[in-house]
Amino acid sequence: MYKLATLEFIKKAKTLKLLSQKTQTTSKIQTFSSIKLLI
Repeated sequence: MYKLATLEFIKKAKTLKLLSQKTQTTSKIQTFSSIKLLI
């Protein structure tokens, strides 16, 4: 379960990096917070 969440996080981070560095940073924080809640 944790590995799947990590893969999704990496996938999202890579996609957002192409769009915008600011968006990537914001999403990273939000996604990381979500992963913390799942654990």
